[in-house]
Amino acid sequence: MTESRKIMQRVSADELDKLLSQIRSEEYSELVLLAPDVRMSSVNLPIFLQGYSRVFQLTEFVEDLCEKLLPLTSLTSLVLWKNQIRDADAKHLAALSNLTSLNLRGNQIGDAGAKHLAALSNLTSLDLGYNKIGDAGAKHLAALSNLTSLDLGYNKIGEAGAKHLAALSNLTLLDLGGNQIREAGAKHLAVLSNLTSLALWNSQLGDTGAKHLAAFSNLNSLDLAGNQIGEAGAKQLAALSNLTSLDLGVNKIGDAGAKHFATLSNLTSLNLRSNQIEETGAKQLAALSNLTSLDLGVNKIGDAGAKHLAAFSNLTSLDLAGNQIGEAGAKHLAALSNLTSLVLGGNQIRDVGAKHLTILSNLTSLNRKPPTLPH
Repeated sequence: MTESRKIMQRVSADELDKLLSQIRSEEYSELVLLAPDVRMSSVNLPIFLQGYSRVFQLTEFVEDLCEKLLPLTSLTSLVLWKNQIRDADAKHLAALSNLTSLNLRGNQIGDAGAKHLAALSNLTSLDLGYNKIGDAGAKHLAALSNLTSLDLGYNKIGEAGAKHLAALSNLTLLDLGGNQIREAGAKHLAVLSNLTSLALWNSQLGDTGAKHLAAFSNLNSLDLAGNQIGEAGAKQLAALSNLTSLDLGVNKIGDAGAKHFATLSNLTSLNLRSNQIEETGAKQLAALSNLTSLDLGVNKIGDAGAKHLAAFSNLTSLDLAGNQIGEAGAKHLAALSNLTSLVLGGNQIRDVGAKHLTILSNLTSLNRKPPTLPH
């Protein structure tokens, strides 16, 4: 396919056979078929579909969809988001032996389906996020030795499953967020020395689990939101000097933990939302001069903390919702001339504070709605 820009085309069940026939005759290498209920306005959708020049969306669910795809042997990349695909359907997909990239996010695939998919030995990228895969399924997927990218976020994987997945030594990207990985699982995963991106949000890690993650010296992106990590865990994670993106939203970092992150000079994106951070923590973080994106929403920064944050001259995105910031704090933040996105909902900015912010001429988004929590 040579289209240079993304095209989204709606396809009915009656039109699908014609489309698949065209794909077969022209030997397309990629196919994206989204379910009827996938919202094209979804914030994350453009990220997941990067690199695809053409996207199709079904107007209704097709029960034998996977069976219809069997003749498409030229496919190397396939996306079937939220198409109610079950274990029996996955058996048909296992026949598409040329696939190197497969995205079955948001379906109903369990351990039996994972066993079928394990036959796709050429896969380098696999997204099975938001399915029903457990430890037994993880054991089957561990046979996919060529995988470099694996997303199993929000499944039913525990410590035993993590142990199986630790055999995938070529992984550079791994997302196991929303599972029950815990400390023991984190310890198993620590052998994956090639990882550059790791997501274990909502994985019940705690400080002891964070300790094992300090072994990932090549990481540049780490998401540990919602893991009950405190100052002790923060101290361990501060050893990850190559990090450029760190998400520790909804933990227990506090000012004492924030102090440790001041040494992570390569960070360009930091999320410490809802972490009991006050003025002292803001002052510690001000050393991170390369930050372009900072989320400190739902903390206790206050006007004094906002003054310290005004030192972040490279920031383009800042979230300080719910931080007891008033007119004086808004005046300090007005120094951040490169901001394009600013969230200040749930503060006491008022008209005088808003007037200070009018000099931020690069703003394309100013949000003063009440704050929300991630994950």
